[in-house]
Amino acid sequence: MSRVLIVDDEANVRTAVMQLLLSFNRSDLNVDQVSNGAEALRRLQSRHYDLMLADTDMPGMSGADLMRSVRGNDKLDSLPVIMMLAVGAGRQTVHDAVALGISGFVIKPFRPDQLLVQLRKVLGW
Repeated sequence: MSRVLIVDDEANVRTAVMQLLLSFNRSDLNVDQVSNGAEALRRLQSRHYDLMLADTDMPGMSGADLMRSVRGNDKLDSLPVIMMLAVGAGRQTVHDAVALGISGFVIKPFRPDQLLVQLRKVLGW
């Protein structure tokens, strides 16, 4: 089973990503969603996830802060993470995200096939 955690402060983005993941019709897929980095860390501590999809621009704990916390935790440091970068993210933003140890990224708004490429790369779909 593949367990995925979606982290985004915008409910419509979480819903769209969840629907997209579920549209792949994988019976081995279980998807959870949270609206902020602090809640994501609580979930990550209480459950095993195979992938986290996280927004970079969130109030409170940013995606970068979340990544630093994840990579700094021995239990989570190998968790694959696909970052959802903000519209207009430039080369430096991508380099900064890669330096944090992400496994892949998409830039919002993204097409379903763009996310699928990242999922195939990270989860081996």
